[in-house]
Amino acid sequence: MILIINGSPNKNSKTLKLAKSFATKDYMIINAYEQLINSCDDCKFCETKDGCKFNDDMNNIYNIINEVDTLIISSPIYFGSLSDKTMSIINRFQTYFSKKYQRKESVPTIKNLILVSTQGSYRKEFFNGPLQTMFILSKVFSSTFSEHLLIPSADQGVALNDNHKEKIDKIKKEIN
Repeated sequence: MILIINGSPNKNSKTLKLAKSFATKDYMIINAYEQLINSCDDCKFCETKDGCKFNDDMNNIYNIINEVDTLIISSPIYFGSLSDKTMSIINRFQTYFSKKYQRKESVPTIKNLILVSTQGSYRKEFFNGPLQTMFILSKVFSSTFSEHLLIPSADQGVALNDNHKEKIDKIKKEIN
């Protein structure tokens, strides 16, 4: 199954439309802006126990993560970062990080990890932070395929060039 985490406040965002284009098999969309999720506050709970001290909508996402083979993070870029609601979800993946690297226990494997992101700016370096975040997630979830589709200057409309189209085809082949 494919899980798309939509980090745009706009349910019909350009970014989400691109992310959905990859999902030709069973998929589920979680709209980050509809979730009640506390951000990680580094309380250290997960250093010794499964889960998190917070009892919120993230518990549903934890259950779903156990069932997915592909995770697509779909978020626009705001000030060089994924949206705050997207980051609230990703920050709560700290429980998996602690479980794997501190407690030395197994975590779910997510075979395919995809970042789909758009931004208004033409400056490609504004994608660097989200790319680093995805690199960390790929290590935590032991992803064997990790890819990204990054579209700058999207405020003028999503213009897919030949490189984008090739990347879309490559990702589709890999995850379906």
